Amino acid sequence: MIMKFRDHFYLWRLKLLAKFKRKIIGQRVAALIVETEQGVFAIKPEDQEVGRKLLTEGGYDKEVIHKWQSFLSEDDRVLIVGGHIGSLAIPLSNKCRAIDVIEANPFTYKLLTYNKALNACHNMEIFHCAAAEKKGKLEFYANKVNSGGSKRKPKHDSYKYNYDNPDLIEVDTVVLDDLLAENKYKLIIMDIEGSEYFALQGMQKLLSMTECLQVEYLTHHLEEVAGVNQQQFFPLILPHFSKIEVPGRPILAISEFDYQNFDKDCDLVFYK
Repeated sequence: MIMKFRDHFYLWRLKLLAKFKRKIIGQRVAALIVETEQGVFAIKPEDQEVGRKLLTEGGYDKEVIHKWQSFLSEDDRVLIVGGHIGSLAIPLSNKCRAIDVIEANPFTYKLLTYNKALNACHNMEIFHCAAAEKKGKLEFYANKVNSGGSKRKPKHDSYKYNYDNPDLIEVDTVVLDDLLAENKYKLIIMDIEGSEYFALQGMQKLLSMTECLQVEYLTHHLEEVAGVNQQQFFPLILPHFSKIEVPGRPILAISEFDYQNFDKDCDLVFYK
């Protein structure tokens, strides 16, 4: 996928803005504390996505939060794979019995631990690891300008993944079916920037017992980060569910969903 000039310029501009903010605030400031309608959060000053929106708009992914807050009850358990700093997990923790959060990036994991404490989320358990198909190690890009875009080192790298000179680090991988073998979830939310294919391989037992799955689906992540296609991705999910929700469309039966020709970038929701 070839980047357009305006996209290239946009990322370059974000990079300069992040550097400017850090220079103004100073290198010794570990985080800013912001109060929002979703909770109190420690954010990195230079983060131009989740952190900036929490700071300037007082919230992030508000529609998604409202949707799942109304879906959950106080007896439910939730799993978030790709928890980032907790902007989704923390407001959802108020609506369920327990919530487990997986976060691979060590820098955002540290902020996640702060935010768990700041919001007194006693029903939240957090794990510093990457979900994958096997236990081991993984080369990982820890991005700075958009820390939520941190990801496994792409199979096919490009400027849109490395424009902010991310730290290349190594993180531990786990099989979620092993790590969380005793748990049953009403809702799993997964947003791990191209590692979804690998994580899904390691959580087939969990999916078989899960009532609902929301997963980010981006074609460039699938093809360039994971190096796979729709025919490899969807069969890991479809056998476990009976319905699918695509934004802007009526809920479909799985039998009506033409996954082999699906190319819409969006969050997909699967129901039993």
